[in-house]
Amino acid sequence: MSQLFIQHFSLPLRAALLATLGLTAWAVAFSRILMDNSPAENQYAYLLYGLAIANGCALLINTGMQVNSLIRAGLKWKIRNSDPVNWVCLLIAYSSTLAIQAIWQPDTMDQFLLSFLIVIHSIHTIRFHFILSVAALLSASTLYGLQLGGMEGFFVTLYVANQQLVLWGLGLGVLRELIEANKSSLQAQQLRQVQEQLAEVSRREERSQIRHDLHDKLGHKLAAVHMSLQLLEDKIGEIGKGSEHRLLRSAQDASADLYSTLNSIVGELQEKIEYDFYDRLMEMTNKLSGLEISITTTGFTDFSNLSLKDDLLCAVQEALTNIMKHSTAREAQISIMRNSQELTIRVADPGQQSPNAFIEGNGLTGIRTRISRHGGSTRVSSNEGKGFTVAISIPSGSLL
Repeated sequence: MSQLFIQHFSLPLRAALLATLGLTAWAVAFSRILMDNSPAENQYAYLLYGLAIANGCALLINTGMQVNSLIRAGLKWKIRNSDPVNWVCLLIAYSSTLAIQAIWQPDTMDQFLLSFLIVIHSIHTIRFHFILSVAALLSASTLYGLQLGGMEGFFVTLYVANQQLVLWGLGLGVLRELIEANKSSLQAQQLRQVQEQLAEVSRREERSQIRHDLHDKLGHKLAAVHMSLQLLEDKIGEIGKGSEHRLLRSAQDASADLYSTLNSIVGELQEKIEYDFYDRLMEMTNKLSGLEISITTTGFTDFSNLSLKDDLLCAVQEALTNIMKHSTAREAQISIMRNSQELTIRVADPGQQSPNAFIEGNGLTGIRTRISRHGGSTRVSSNEGKGFTVAISIPSGSLL
């Protein structure tokens, strides 16, 4: 029921609600410890206060570290069963609660309130594998119930375990929706970039077709008209000069001007079709959010093969997309080197990859296909999961 209710809230509101509920639950339990254990009546009052504060500090530290990890990874979440901070905070939380229970020995109502100090930490087990998460949760609830003992302890165990699993499920649901929302945003950005590239390629092809039509069809006809006028001038010249001759000269001048204008238009269209590879690469990388990209060049000058430029830009974009999908890195390096034999482009990052990063899918296969069309080669490598590199080599002969 609570899962259905919370789904009506927006994703950020759900995350804020879970955090608020956790802090509120801790405050309720802490207030009961304060109210029922005054220093004048209980010699262990200050110890109980310290244990409760340690529990709250563990909650804040664990939450802060996990949120920081999520942000640094670009809203990507990886299972880490051996996260030391997570385990230390959980052990502090569970042991401090059990110690408070043993020292305070509260009545049944306060047993339920005190159990909040265990339940609120359940959301932090989403970092573990499913089986390990459930085992950790059930272990904590069982230990808590065993200290109470008897049938009362059994039912308290069931209550605590149920609340832990509910909160854990809510946290896992919010996390997965957050990751999916980030993934959808990334895919939408990639789609916009592909659409822009396709539109640009379409415009270039259209301009190229217009240029060829003007040059091959209209240009040839104008040349034929000019030649016909020249032949007619020769004929009239044999008869004599008169008004016909002046009209003919005027037509020849107009034909020459029109031919010159046509050549100028064709030249302008040619300039618009061509573009500088480095400028277009800078324009493309500037549109990518979430990655700091540095570009270095060695011996690089622009080249004339338009088809190769398009394929190289698509290949670089796909390599950067692969980093954004599978790596924890927030930066990437693009190096472009050219010598007399080849042009080499490397796209690398210093982050850690997920296990699926090095499995070649459609993206890396597409890069290989594009580059092989121009006689080039593609190498993909990873240095023990700490850096992902795509290296593209193009022979000099394909640059023309």
